Amino acid sequence: MRRVLVVTILMALPFAACGDTEILSVAATVGANTAPGETSDVYARIARQAKACWFRPNGLIKKNHMFFASADPQAQGGKVEISIRRRTKKGKPGAKSFIIGLVPAGANTLYSTRNIDLDKKTSSRLSRDVRRWANLELGCNAATQKRWKPELPAVSAR
Repeated sequence: MRRVLVVTILMALPFAACGDTEILSVAATVGANTAPGETSDVYARIARQAKACWFRPNGLIKKNHMFFASADPQAQGGKVEISIRRRTKKGKPGAKSFIIGLVPAGANTLYSTRNIDLDKKTSSRLSRDVRRWANLELGCNAATQKRWKPELPAVSAR
């Protein structure tokens, strides 16, 4: 774990020189994990699953949060930041609540998560989902979904 953290910090240092230290601080604060595949592939997996699971109609954070992402071109380092932002009362994006950072590492990707203002239980659930999706697992973890039971139409007896 310590070796991964050192490698992550060293790989993220060029971004600090550009004035963008968000990914660096995420990696340094939490540590990073390795996911198979290039950054764009890992991003696609995580983003697709996050939108399908967290932001579906009965998703855990859909009501109060919004999904945003930014990515640098591969020629400029290829780092990606996915931010979950709190929805304002006017329905606009507000402050960041949860961040997922992705940094290229050869044929693999280093990823990390950082909770800013979600409760610990929700943050842990989101982090577990990110870990699963980054490592090629698909689907929603039942623990991150609110319970939903469809209402069946009333059937009249004839």
